[in-house]
Amino acid sequence: MTTAAELRALAEEVEGLSGPDREMDVRIEVALGAARYGSSVAFPHVVECDDGTGWRLVRDARPYTASIDAAASLMPEGWEVEVYDDRHFRQRWCVVTNPPAGVHVPKPDVWTARPGATESLARTAAALRARAALLDGAPPTASAAP
Repeated sequence: MTTAAELRALAEEVEGLSGPDREMDVRIEVALGAARYGSSVAFPHVVECDDGTGWRLVRDARPYTASIDAAASLMPEGWEVEVYDDRHFRQRWCVVTNPPAGVHVPKPDVWTARPGATESLARTAAALRARAALLDGAPPTASAAP
């Protein structure tokens, strides 16, 4: 099982990206419980995961770093974020505005993507940090698992 510290480390790596990264998408899936499928040479972006019915599902890793919708699906259920876009400095960031009761959000609660980053990167980093906060001892809540 992935620890909160490992999720925060992944979030920091996502914040350092300047664009989509399929290998990072796979690493996020693996951190959330999927497994790499077969050879990483023959199937570089394919993961194997539980489909919720007991069957194993083989599919391409979701494009968290490229898709706003995929990145938003990472945010645990009940959490809300506001996305800000500073065109002058070419950066985007997310602010958690409504963490569930009893969940401590470490300060600063502004999670910033580096200059040139996309909204999907900012959302992905924020979602990984939100999931880390849940692992840090917060009461369990339903999550939008990949």
